[in-house]
Amino acid sequence: MAKQVKVKTVSNLSNNAFLGLLFIVLGIFFIMGAQSIMNILFTIVGAILIVLGATELFDKNWIVGAIELALGIIIIICGNLILEYMLLILGIAILVYAVFMLVMAIVKYGKSGAGQIIISLIAPLLLLTLGILLILDYCGIADMFIVIGAISIAVGAFLVFYELIKTAVRNSKKSK
Repeated sequence: MAKQVKVKTVSNLSNNAFLGLLFIVLGIFFIMGAQSIMNILFTIVGAILIVLGATELFDKNWIVGAIELALGIIIIICGNLILEYMLLILGIAILVYAVFMLVMAIVKYGKSGAGQIIISLIAPLLLLTLGILLILDYCGIADMFIVIGAISIAVGAFLVFYELIKTAVRNSKKSK
């Protein structure tokens, strides 16, 4: 009898790479800061979230996939209509995602060594900072588009490179 092989179509690497690219693009647009660019930004962010949601659904992560898909559709449809509120909504969404990542990191690496815990907390803490700055910017307390952009680029670069390094280390251990 032939051996059945299950092919995994989506990996965590692709999801984190897409998410990292999303934050890099977000950061570049925040640094550029023009109002017309923000309309383009929300369309791009919505499209990337739809792709992320679809990949999560293919990976059978139903809840995260549905949330990302719905957010992408909402951002594309409503982003240009309610542009003034999108910074607040984006800030709240990033805060919620950061708290989710923080809880998952604590659950997953709670019993690991201190180095692993620190590395797993970098992205959620940067995302918390980014969400708070977006909310403060919406409230008029701070006008920090360049800082928000720099933090967003840092989060994106960390997510992309951390997953690449983690995958390379995992593959080298498997080959031994």
